[in-house]
Amino acid sequence: MGTLDDLIKQAKERKKEEQVSVTVRLPSELHEAIDILADGLGTSKQATLLVLLQEGYELARKKLDLPVDVPSHGLRNQKFYLLNTNRAHGDDDHDWMLSNGYAAAFYEPWTQNIDRIRQGDVVFLYANGIGIVGYGIGTGHVETKDHGGVLDACHYQRLDQFKKLENPISAAGIKKTVDTKPFFMSTMSTLPEGEKLLSLAQLEG
Repeated sequence: MGTLDDLIKQAKERKKEEQVSVTVRLPSELHEAIDILADGLGTSKQATLLVLLQEGYELARKKLDLPVDVPSHGLRNQKFYLLNTNRAHGDDDHDWMLSNGYAAAFYEPWTQNIDRIRQGDVVFLYANGIGIVGYGIGTGHVETKDHGGVLDACHYQRLDQFKKLENPISAAGIKKTVDTKPFFMSTMSTLPEGEKLLSLAQLEG
């Protein structure tokens, strides 16, 4: 990664991209410091803020261990999912998902859950009676295979950076970590406070 000056030069040379207006209220001391920095660098406050945000995102990406190819807006759109490993119907599907690092669902309409997972989303594999047993990052690439004699009845994604947990996070542990109660019996549910659960999972991995 280049220096701050290099990034500013790149920002100036880059063609105008689609931009979104965002209003942020800053502490007066920080606002003044950014003004001074912009003056010292000979660039606009907007360009300075953009570079600082880009560097901050890169730092956060590395700490969260996200893939490099997540787009610059990926952090804002990133979602967290709790996916049931189908253990209630036997261990075969559960073992297959855990051994290969797959996020999978079986038969319509449940397979549509896998189609919702986009590149950069974090998926926690939840086993009934055990808890979260692994997690990884969605690729956004859905594959299919036959299941139970039904053509393409299984939809699955390979999870990047998949990690099994040596110490599974129990249902009680999940409830203690996030304020929103997940639907443990659902095939897949959204976790609005998934960042908290990801931090816990990284400690347990």
